[in-house]
Amino acid sequence: MSNSFSTEALAAFHLLEDSTATLVRCGVEFVIVGGWSPFLFHSKKYGHPGTFDVDVLLHSKSLDDGTFDRASEELMQSGYLRAAKNPFQAHRILRVGAEDFVFHVDFLNEREPRDELEFVGGNGRMKSIYTQSMQAVFRYENYRTLPNYPGLRFPSPETFVVTKAAAARVAKRGRDAFDVFVTVQDQDKIKFSELWQKLVEQDGLFEDANQALLKALSDGDAIKKIRHVLQSLPPCSSNGATLPNEDEIHDAFSFLVSA
Repeated sequence: MSNSFSTEALAAFHLLEDSTATLVRCGVEFVIVGGWSPFLFHSKKYGHPGTFDVDVLLHSKSLDDGTFDRASEELMQSGYLRAAKNPFQAHRILRVGAEDFVFHVDFLNEREPRDELEFVGGNGRMKSIYTQSMQAVFRYENYRTLPNYPGLRFPSPETFVVTKAAAARVAKRGRDAFDVFVTVQDQDKIKFSELWQKLVEQDGLFEDANQALLKALSDGDAIKKIRHVLQSLPPCSSNGATLPNEDEIHDAFSFLVSA
């Protein structure tokens, strides 16, 4: 397959397909997290700006049985590069038009480290980074799939929200609150609220995510960031849907459990 593309978006699709094909072939157990889920599953109503990297959540099993190490060696043999600063990233140079662009794959894991300051680890040359909220994804084993992407799994809506909640409070991260918004507005409001309340009551990860989103809405700039992303999308992205006002955006988060 050619590594020359007419747009950055097409190059990003290639990165997703190419990198995960190696992981699947090597028997790595993983889930695709990050921006691909809202883009592939929840962009019909309002559109989505897309994503240019691939976030791969590795199961602890694949960190122990050597499958990830073998896959990472194959990735490097096929042109992926290790990152000096962030050893949990694999970089890939792809040609877009007449220019070379650097894209990257982030490898995450959900295994709590022995040393709380050592978030990056691994046995091979390529590493992965621990992110606590990702534990929810494998804990419930509730995944989504797409026929066009055989072998790939994506988080369920509720576990995806958990993985994004804390980042929605970070000022410099402009897309996480939007990703949560387009995901939850696509759900059956009553059923999702009931499920979310149940999970908040029984799981600390969901309780923490719930509190983070409440604070992002009340004390942070989540609404402003959501509106900014919506307004930045081309008109054709929304399929004729009227952009929601502030009250309607707040209403999408009515599933949250108030203190």
